[in-house]
Amino acid sequence: MIIYNEQPDIQSLQKKLYHYTNKEGLLGIAEKSQIWATHILFLNDRTEFYLALDKIKSVLIRMSKKLKYKAKIDVRRAITFYLEDDIEKEDAYIFSFSEEYDNLNMWVKYTDMTPGFCLSFDPALLSQEILKNNHVKISHVLYNKSEQENELKKIINEAEIITDQNPGDTPDDTFTCNLYDRFLEIAPFIKHESFQDEKEWRIVIRTKRADTKLRSKGSVFIPYYTLKMCENIINDITIGPGGSGEYVKQSVDFLCSRHLKNIIKPQNSKVPYR
Repeated sequence: MIIYNEQPDIQSLQKKLYHYTNKEGLLGIAEKSQIWATHILFLNDRTEFYLALDKIKSVLIRMSKKLKYKAKIDVRRAITFYLEDDIEKEDAYIFSFSEEYDNLNMWVKYTDMTPGFCLSFDPALLSQEILKNNHVKISHVLYNKSEQENELKKIINEAEIITDQNPGDTPDDTFTCNLYDRFLEIAPFIKHESFQDEKEWRIVIRTKRADTKLRSKGSVFIPYYTLKMCENIINDITIGPGGSGEYVKQSVDFLCSRHLKNIIKPQNSKVPYR
């Protein structure tokens, strides 16, 4: 079960986590010791949240005869409203990592290759930072269909248990609200199996829109949330393909000497892509 402010899986992770970004992303983390998490509906794959919606609707239908309480309104419509249309409700904001280091697929998809940068993070330090915030969670992404369905079944059963303890005047409505809240915790960690080669981990932040900001990208405004981290949160920097020139390296060295003094020598990518 994925629960906010508890980090059972990352504490056992022995390897580092990597974040692929462009020049602006690196500069923002280095200068301000903060990460920018993007609203789940504005990620590269805009369908992933709706994948989770469809899955929980399917699971609910199959479990309906065994359930003591019923979700009284359409799950997809209700949860979409919960996230998109009510400004007072909580949203989900995402910051992504990968277990894959110096990976060509990640370079191409998540950096601008002019060059891009692969930033290394220590999971233990990340866990310490995340535990300071009770509205923030870090965990691995679920790609396997059976694992996804098992987690969704768990939150449905959990919603019934919570409703039993405090049924309210209209137990079915109470169950629906409990289910929505649990769903918002698991949905950001469900992703289509075609992305499983990314081996993604995510920081997920639930917060009110009043606490977020907007940045422009192309023809749209992208909602994002800034999360303060400790200084020197980045352990290492790898300069992406196309950035092996001395001029690029000198600029990164200068950045490190100014803002990331723990990084002695940034590395160049070993990927033969120019």
